[in-house]
Parts: sequence; structure tokens; C-alpha cells
Amino acid sequence: MLFSGKTSIPVRNLWLLMLYASELFADESDIRRAGLEDSPDDLLDLVAEVLVNAAEHRLHRPLSRRHLAHRDDLTRVRGRIDHLRTSERNLLARGRVSCRYEDLSVDHLINRFVASGLKAAERGSTDPSVRKRAAAARRTFHWSGVGHREVSAVEAATLVLGRNDETERRCVSAARLLLRMSLLTEAGGPERAVTPRRDIARWRTLYESAVRGFFHTVLQEPWQVQQSQEQHRWPLQVASPGMDRLMPSMETDVVLRRPGHRIVVETKFTSPISIHAQFGTRAFRREHLFQLQTYLTTLGRLPAEKLTGVLLYPQVEEPVDMAASVGDHAIRVKTVDLTGSSDQIRNALMGIAVWS
Repeated sequence: MLFSGKTSIPVRNLWLLMLYASELFADESDIRRAGLEDSPDDLLDLVAEVLVNAAEHRLHRPLSRRHLAHRDDLTRVRGRIDHLRTSERNLLARGRVSCRYEDLSVDHLINRFVASGLKAAERGSTDPSVRKRAAAARRTFHWSGVGHREVSAVEAATLVLGRNDETERRCVSAARLLLRMSLLTEAGGPERAVTPRRDIARWRTLYESAVRGFFHTVLQEPWQVQQSQEQHRWPLQVASPGMDRLMPSMETDVVLRRPGHRIVVETKFTSPISIHAQFGTRAFRREHLFQLQTYLTTLGRLPAEKLTGVLLYPQVEEPVDMAASVGDHAIRVKTVDLTGSSDQIRNALMGIAVWS
């Protein structure tokens, strides 16, 4: 159960959402097989096995090296001298000098990230053979020079692969997903695990990323799905000087496009219904409707293009699926039951694209 303000949101398939939000869902066809996707409780074992297979294959070649920055007190000059530190510590009197230099090393963030993922596989998998293979691969990483310190959540968030890191992508994608899934076990480790109740902002982002990742992977041509939040400028006309710089930005969560049709999907991780504190009346959340209406009326449209807006909520109480035409476009308020089976979640999300 997740809590958004005073609203409790029942979520059974957090791991399934993590899968949809991951790079692994798009890259690994085996994970998208219906039999595996329909067993969310087995996903951790599956991802652990994918990671172990990728790591074992990666270890057939020498681990990559990166230039890492160091600062040490040495007996000889190496790189650049840190004059301030040398003076503050009176190092010259002891025959030493503080230096800043770079050195090639395998103990960089990518390799440590994979090693941390292998440790999570070793702890979390229920398959003894996967745990044994994960431990062996992790020891090989350490024997090759990768340090034992696990990556922190901050370091994990900064990890971005470049075009020269394609050989590492499969390992990193599996390790990233496995480490995220392992947070929900509240297992011990160097970082305090975060429960769903403690960090709702993370789950809001996960929900949005899962919806975007699902559509990006599942929808076929002629559909196109935006890769991340899109910023849109207000279509101002005859505006005062400098007014465009003061207008608030508009960022759409998910946009689905095909010739002649565009669907703006705004994900909201709360209940679609608000209850008036004084009178007890029920109504859709006005701020969400106003936001969606603003997007639809200000986004540029091509001639004869149909424009649809969808507010997508997790189901809190009864299911909601209502639609109406408003001017030149349509709006829809819809919930998805995150306690349902993966087939039910898939069908609910796919219903957005096939709805007209």
C-alpha cells in the first residue's frame, strides 16, 4: 500500500511497474514473454538470472578502465601539486607533497554498479544456482580490481552510459532494475532502504516512467512515443516584451503520436476524485482537469489532427473510465488497477491507444 497525502493507493505489482520503467524491458525480448511477465513474483529471480548471464559473458573480456581522479600525499611529484593542502599540512617538512593526478583503473562506477547488482542477486534470488553463480561473478570482479564498496543511491542516479559503453549496457540495465527491486525487500546494506510509505515522490516518478516505458516498448508503427517529458512553449501572440520568459513551462508526461491522432497522457499518482471538506461532494480534481485542458488548447495542432487528453490514475476505490468531447478535442479520465494481473494492467494501458 502506498500513501499519497491522505490517499492510500493499493499497489501489488510494484516490481511490474519497475520492469516497465526499465531499459531491460525494451532490450530483453525474453523478459517480455507472456509467461514471465505474468508472474511478477518471479521477476526478481528472472532479472537476477539475466544479470548473472550478462556478467559472465562480460567477464570473457577484460574489464573496462577509466581515468579516475586521485589526491594523495606522495614522496614524489605526480600530476599537479596541491600547494594549499601541502602548505596546510606542512607536508614538505616530512618529505611529502600533495598531488592531484589521474590513473587508469577498473574500479570505476560502471564496474562497481554491476558488482553491487551481483551482490543483490546473491542476496535476493531464490534459485541456489543463480546465487552461487552471482557470488562467483562478483568475486571475479573484485579479484580484477573492482572495490567492495557498494554504490550509493546518489551514485546510481548519476550513472549515464555513453556511446562507448554499449558493451556494458545489458549488465547495467539488469543491475539497475535489480537494485531498485531490492529496495522493496528492506534488506540490510550500506544504504538505508526506502519503503513505499517513506518516499512517495519516487513512486510517482516510477509510475510515470512505467507508463511511458510500456508504450515505448509495446506500441508498434505507426505509433511514436516521446522518450521523456516534453517542454512546450506557450503560443503567445502580440505579447509584451519579455513576457515569454516569464510564462510557466508546460511539460507533458507521455505523448502518443500517429498520423492524424495525438494522445496526451498525464499520469497522476493519487485518486481521481476529491471530496469537498465541508459539503462532502465528490468531483474530479479540478487542478488536473485545468492542467490537461491548458495543454490541449495550447499545443499546436496539424490540420485534421485529432487531439485527445487522458488523465491516468491508479485505481483507489471503484474503477473510473469516463470521456467527453470538449470543443475540438476529447478528454478522458481513467484508472488502472495496479493490484490486478499483468494482463489486466496491459489491457488497461493498451485501451488508451485503441480508444477513439
